[in-house]
Amino acid sequence: MRVKVDWPAGLLGLVVLGLIITAEVIWSDEVQTVNETVFDQFQNWKPREYNPDSPVRVIDIDDRSLAEFGQWPWPRTYMAEMLRRLTNAGVAAIALDITFVESDRTSPETLLDTLGRFGGDYDGLFVEMERRREQNALPDHDADLSWMISQTPTIVGTIATDNPLTDRMPPQPKGIGVSGDGGDIRPVVQWFEGATPNLEVLSRSASGVGTIALAKDEGTIIRRVPLIVAIGDNEFLYPSLSIEALRVAQGAQSFLVKTTRGSGEVDLGGDVQIASMRVGGAIVPLDRDGQLRVHYSPARDERVVSAIDLLVGDDTPPEIAEEVAGRIIFVGSSAESLFDIKATPLHDRISGVHIHAEIVEQIIDQTWITRSDEFIGLERLGAIVLGIVVAAFLALNLPLTAFLFMIVASGAVAAGSWFAFAEEAQLYSPLMPMLGLIIPHFTVSGYKFFTAEASRREVTRQFEHFVAPEVIEDIIEDPERYLTPGGDQRVLSIMFLDVRRFSTITEKMEPQEVIAFINKLLTPLTDVIIENEGTIDKYMGDAVMAFWNAPRFTQGHEAKAVRAILAFDPIMEALNREFTEMGLPDIDIGVGVNTGECSVGNMGSLKRLAYSCVGDSVNLAARLEGQTKAYGVRNLIGSATAAGLPCFAAIEIDSVAVKGRTQPETIYTVAGDETVAADPAYDLVAASFGAARFAYLEQDWDTAEAAYREVAGMPPVGAFDPGPCAAIFLERIAQYRSDPPPPDWDGVYVATSK
Repeated sequence: MRVKVDWPAGLLGLVVLGLIITAEVIWSDEVQTVNETVFDQFQNWKPREYNPDSPVRVIDIDDRSLAEFGQWPWPRTYMAEMLRRLTNAGVAAIALDITFVESDRTSPETLLDTLGRFGGDYDGLFVEMERRREQNALPDHDADLSWMISQTPTIVGTIATDNPLTDRMPPQPKGIGVSGDGGDIRPVVQWFEGATPNLEVLSRSASGVGTIALAKDEGTIIRRVPLIVAIGDNEFLYPSLSIEALRVAQGAQSFLVKTTRGSGEVDLGGDVQIASMRVGGAIVPLDRDGQLRVHYSPARDERVVSAIDLLVGDDTPPEIAEEVAGRIIFVGSSAESLFDIKATPLHDRISGVHIHAEIVEQIIDQTWITRSDEFIGLERLGAIVLGIVVAAFLALNLPLTAFLFMIVASGAVAAGSWFAFAEEAQLYSPLMPMLGLIIPHFTVSGYKFFTAEASRREVTRQFEHFVAPEVIEDIIEDPERYLTPGGDQRVLSIMFLDVRRFSTITEKMEPQEVIAFINKLLTPLTDVIIENEGTIDKYMGDAVMAFWNAPRFTQGHEAKAVRAILAFDPIMEALNREFTEMGLPDIDIGVGVNTGECSVGNMGSLKRLAYSCVGDSVNLAARLEGQTKAYGVRNLIGSATAAGLPCFAAIEIDSVAVKGRTQPETIYTVAGDETVAADPAYDLVAASFGAARFAYLEQDWDTAEAAYREVAGMPPVGAFDPGPCAAIFLERIAQYRSDPPPPDWDGVYVATSK
């Protein structure tokens, strides 16, 4: 079976696939945004399981606490008391997700300057406070907090930003080393123009300083958090608040960063990139820009202690002390008024301090979600392979297979992507493979639909008046089978039909009347041809050319052509009755049919083509139609047509060499179908005509003449009136009596006219 390939469709699929890959490279950020949305949904379906024994807790300066202790910022003495109570409870580390950029306005010395700036009735108070200032006896809340920080495992936060509020820089952090020949990683990590650090007196006292920047762009969903950043022109790097808290809790002195060079990984880009980070006993796999992809768990009340519950009473409540003992504590606020509300894949609104806490939780639990560069390459490769396959199916004209493949493959890609996350915590996006499947499929399918529609319209336009509607449907379904490009050699049954005395009948008609007359005459005859699965080739004035077995293959096309001939008779009888009423003479037709091999296809000029056939068999069919007048019959068929008929009533008439053709052809006239063939009257006529013809071929002119005279007296049977045909042979016999044929005469009559 020959495989048909729609090369333009296949090429279009490959072009679309190439455009998809190119677009993914050009608009990689937009594609990544969609990918992240998919990954967010994965986390919603299967978030990280919260471990209630996790050594991380959040002290939340929530709305209840603000209502009890007043608006923010609180006096630094409050914060000092919080640190004291937490330390006495035995916490491992305290990370402050809040900053103290300016001096405490509630400190007496600062308050003295504030109250005296615009005057007021505070003379007695001023005198006493000035006296204490001179004696250096005024308390300083910032100093108090600084001292408390120095006595506790406290990490202060600094804001890394591209819009710093001050020119100050945070103090030099603990060392961040790079393993082996790791190179400079500053160009790789996130870089900020500057920072808004705490008061220097506080930063110097802290056990550690960490950045509290979760993302460079405000308002974005926090999916990845930088654990290492660069700030300004400083030659050293700064750790995040979360990783710094973990360092302090473990008593580690520094961090160690492994790069793709130092870890021995293949670095195809040539630049130094980050692989992982060690802090104490914990190894943290990082993205190549030093960021950690956060694996979130749902918000849990067990993770949070309200600040008011810690600060209530004169000392730490026992149940709170037990809750925070030995744990890493993050202090922050969920109050809307303090503007530390973030969005994560699991929550539209959650305080930033929870994100810091979750980072440490997953580092301790060693639960990661990773997205490797290899997966990005596999996604592109998957798009290419799947796109090629679906384009190939469509090019091979297998639309159902292509559609089923698209559905199954899309489902497999989606399921594989989910399995990679759910079972291996790997992020493999189904986006590119599915785009590589779906877009080429629907683009090529659309192209094939519109080209098929155009082809359908063209086929319908070309054949709607010449073949049956079901034939048109077959051609549309498989045009290459029926309309072979460049033509085809095929055995056809060809018919020529001509109207007798047409010129005589129409010579006195107006042009419009002639057109109306010929249309009225040929329309029902055309319908009969089409109903019998014939194809109208052309109209030639009062003549019609038709053929069978093209464009659609037709079993028994010889019989169908002859059935059309027989169906003409009742139509002509009805038309003649109508024409008689119009004052017109009777109209007759002559039909010739021949079967043989022809060249069939679209023929004509480069500007105009028509579906037609040519060949010697066509010429013979035309000559047979012309000879119907010479033999006094309505129809003549060739020997190949007669051989292809079932038990029809076909009578052998003669062997004739038509004009323009030296090879003789045995010709027949058809009296009727199987019903006529079973009629005894037909048997009598056929036997008598056969006997007459036998004597004629034997040149027994007396016997032949007597036999033909007997035939001439017989009544018509079916479509055959034996009288006119017998008269033709009686004339020939008379001629042969006076001018005998040559000794080698084989009975072939050489026609002298068309």
